Amino acid sequence: MRFVKAHERLLSVRKSFFFTTFCILFLFVSCSAYRDSIDEKDLVLVREVMDSRLGIKTPKAIERLKVNISGVSIYKVSDDKTSYVFRYLKNKSFEERKREISALLIASEHNYGPHVYVADANKGVIVMAYLTAEPQPLRGSPLLYKGLADILRKIHYGPSFPKGQIAFDEIKERLEKINKLSSNQKLVSRIKITLDEIQKAVGYFPHSAPCHRDLHPNNLIFMNNQFKAIDFEGSCQDDPFFDLATVGISYCFKKDHEKTFLSLYFARQPTSKEWAKFFLMKQVAFIFFALGTIKDLSVQKIDVDEQDSGKLEPYQGFLKQILEGEINLERPRNKRDFSAILFNEFLKNTKTAEYQNALNELKL
Repeated sequence: MRFVKAHERLLSVRKSFFFTTFCILFLFVSCSAYRDSIDEKDLVLVREVMDSRLGIKTPKAIERLKVNISGVSIYKVSDDKTSYVFRYLKNKSFEERKREISALLIASEHNYGPHVYVADANKGVIVMAYLTAEPQPLRGSPLLYKGLADILRKIHYGPSFPKGQIAFDEIKERLEKINKLSSNQKLVSRIKITLDEIQKAVGYFPHSAPCHRDLHPNNLIFMNNQFKAIDFEGSCQDDPFFDLATVGISYCFKKDHEKTFLSLYFARQPTSKEWAKFFLMKQVAFIFFALGTIKDLSVQKIDVDEQDSGKLEPYQGFLKQILEGEINLERPRNKRDFSAILFNEFLKNTKTAEYQNALNELKL
């Protein structure tokens, strides 16, 4: 009997030991993963701001959403009732912080962006509402193009954004940086000449308005039957046709789609000059996003050979796979492939009769 009781006590001790050891190991692994996912200094700042500005002393959860290529850290912070986005612009200059915050506050006030709770340019901190996305309407549906036209009209006809570097200048600056790394100087030169040609042509038909300048599908949140925009990092006064072109290459895969979208945006049929400028600015958007896609790669170069362009996957098919989650654009190989596809679209389209006709139309 004593032996049985002693044996039971021994088993109990062993179970307690193993359970305690398991808990310690679990906590160690969990805490290690938590530390790896969130910078400790960022964590201190998140807690301090959420406490001092919003009265949230102990957030229920802090989850890193992403660290983008310009060094902006983005976190999702939740309490029992509400989720917030905490955007930390730690590697941005004071002027860059002010410009982004100014644009975001305008978007918040005019209800085409998330509500802003905290905006502090000195600390480089923005706290805003977390927007829960609903499925976007199918391509080709009037609801999709009405929603896109509506948000662009709100942006372009709303209060001015601060001045910044226009898209053409940003492209030229990026091309200069990668020019020395390219093995095909002739190709880089051709891109520069073509861009100058486009810029001169659209200069005959000038426009300036507050522009988002990064309206790809991940930055447009569909909710309550309307779109809201996020990520105003590059927003400034620029040509509104750049935003139209960005939406065009992201959502309009047929001419009928473009007709529906532009007619809803202008509230009339677009003129021949508007069609011409839209086509030319789509080519600018292809180059802009091709360069942006490779900006964070260790080797930044234009990795495309016109002779091999037929081997590349079609742009629309590749984009569809990205949007459906079949291709992870965080992988360097996929970034290089997508960049090559975007460059190829620019090179292919600027050889067409439609390109020459668009240039001539704007010069008339």
